[in-house]
Amino acid sequence: MHSCTNSSGDYPVIGTSKLPKTEVRIKRYGKALFELDKTRFQEELIALKALFPQFLNGDLNDSANISKLYNFVSDTQLIALYHETIKVYPELTKQEKSLAEAFAYLKYYFPSFTAPQVYTYISGIQFDAPVMTADNSLVIGLDCYLGENQPRYKSAGIPAYQMRCMTPSHIEADVVKAIYAVYFERQFTVQTILDEMVHTGIRYAFIKAMLPDMPDHILLGYSEEQYRWIRKNEASVWRSIVGEELLYKGDQKLFRKFFGDGPFTQEFSTEAPPRIGDYIGWQIVRQYAKQKGLASPQDLLALNDAQGVLAQSRYKPK
Repeated sequence: MHSCTNSSGDYPVIGTSKLPKTEVRIKRYGKALFELDKTRFQEELIALKALFPQFLNGDLNDSANISKLYNFVSDTQLIALYHETIKVYPELTKQEKSLAEAFAYLKYYFPSFTAPQVYTYISGIQFDAPVMTADNSLVIGLDCYLGENQPRYKSAGIPAYQMRCMTPSHIEADVVKAIYAVYFERQFTVQTILDEMVHTGIRYAFIKAMLPDMPDHILLGYSEEQYRWIRKNEASVWRSIVGEELLYKGDQKLFRKFFGDGPFTQEFSTEAPPRIGDYIGWQIVRQYAKQKGLASPQDLLALNDAQGVLAQSRYKPK
């Protein structure tokens, strides 16, 4: 918690006492659904509809819809997944508190922002889209955040580098990423590696402003060891990029090399994190914000001149 303004993040961090009052009450659709009395299934579903209209928007007098939902909650794999989720999340007080603070920062920087109603559900481990948002509702697949050592993830064939991000610590970052992508991300012309670096750098600067206490390696989806590697080798990576004249190239193979996910970036080291372009882009945008004296992520959202951002950032890692 911040009691005063400081500059530990990309922008001066606003003390929480200055933030608008924001409250989050998470509605647990997954819990409500899996705890229904199956002997009165249709009747109880109809009673739930008013609480969870986003999920129960079909005709609950249609036996086909009822049968589909009954089969879902009777699936033994999903039942086991639900019980695992309840073990990790018997309650969501911590998540409600941290999301309330993130939404308060969003409201502070963007007064027209309305905090969405947050729901959780059992997704069947839809790890490619663990958080979805639309129509002022936000849905979190809690079963996608059971911890990187969750045996069900391994048996589902999920790569280790993705399991690393399937922990309780990653929920808030994924929520703000989803909100940014749907409500705040502006059109950005991407033709070169530098364009994409600045584009992703703006995203991370935005997320950090809303989650100033979140460690950078969590925001980036890196392990602590990978983050230490890139911090230590940032200057040599940058020299390599500039020396090989890669910044202004636009072929897809290079885009995958710098922005594609994976266990590491092979061209640099098996210790190097993936998506090195994300990290470098964030550092360029951070340096730009520092040089320009920017006090709010609002100032970055309209940028579309990556070359101008790089030149004015004077980015030159030591």
